[in-house]
Amino acid sequence: MSGVKSVSHDLDQLNRLLHMVKSLVQSPYLSLGSYVRSLVSSVMYCILEPLAASINPLNDHWTLRDYAALLLSHIFWTHGDLVSWLYHQILLSLQKVLSDPVRPLCSHYGAVVDLHALSWKAVERVLYPHLPAYWANLQAVLNDYSVSNAQVKADSHKVYGAILVAVERLLKMKALSLTSAAGGGGAGLPDTATGAVSFRENSPGLSPPPEPLSEPPLGIASHLQAGGAGCPWEEWTTVSLPVMYCELYSFFGDILAVRFSTDPPLDLLPALHLHPHVPGHLRHVLDVLPANPKTFSLKPATRCFRLDLLLSLSSSAGDR
Repeated sequence: MSGVKSVSHDLDQLNRLLHMVKSLVQSPYLSLGSYVRSLVSSVMYCILEPLAASINPLNDHWTLRDYAALLLSHIFWTHGDLVSWLYHQILLSLQKVLSDPVRPLCSHYGAVVDLHALSWKAVERVLYPHLPAYWANLQAVLNDYSVSNAQVKADSHKVYGAILVAVERLLKMKALSLTSAAGGGGAGLPDTATGAVSFRENSPGLSPPPEPLSEPPLGIASHLQAGGAGCPWEEWTTVSLPVMYCELYSFFGDILAVRFSTDPPLDLLPALHLHPHVPGHLRHVLDVLPANPKTFSLKPATRCFRLDLLLSLSSSAGDR
């Protein structure tokens, strides 16, 4: 860790350090053993800490944090047997960073991209419950148009974008998981037991592996599912997809809505309108369909919920 701190002013050195960690992790001839914790700590430092290099706005420390987050995810997916016991601790660290308004926005950005890289369920159980409290502080910065706030506002847009991408993936994966459960589950989906192994053998880069729609019962997922004493998600309960979407829509508005398809299978619309699992207060969305469905579009005032997500509900036995 001291070695990372000593070069925190030099992005080139930090990038070389992360690439060295990647090489160590991907080498089939090395056993990381007890060194894995030091590697994880160094990567976490690059993700969360306000690096000296970040003082200069011309330095692209954002890309460094993105790469470090993918690298950390790669370590967990490929060396889960060595680092599974660290997963719960890392989630707590990320939650604490997001809950600390004193931490700089670059640290908040790192926490968000790290949660996104680790798992959509990490986003669901750590970021999503904290979003209402965090949003007020973020909006205060976004709405400050003073010249002295220009750089901080630019940083806040980075955080805003990272949250948007994370919750978009959360909604898509949650909808896919419902569709998978309704269709018998698992057909044509990534193998949850072997995904990490195949990723280690076949992927030369740091793109996240095809993410399973349901997590395996052991390893890193067990820490996320079981929670722990005093953790904020210990008594976490699942939130229905319509409720989650409408809450997120209240934050992002149409900037979230337009990122989802607006062309559902037209032959399913009549059945969807009468389906018992479509909440009554959302049925009015279907009432705005024009006579010619091919020209279908939703006005912003009535776009409370996207029809592709409603369709996922109509094919499931319920969301709760």
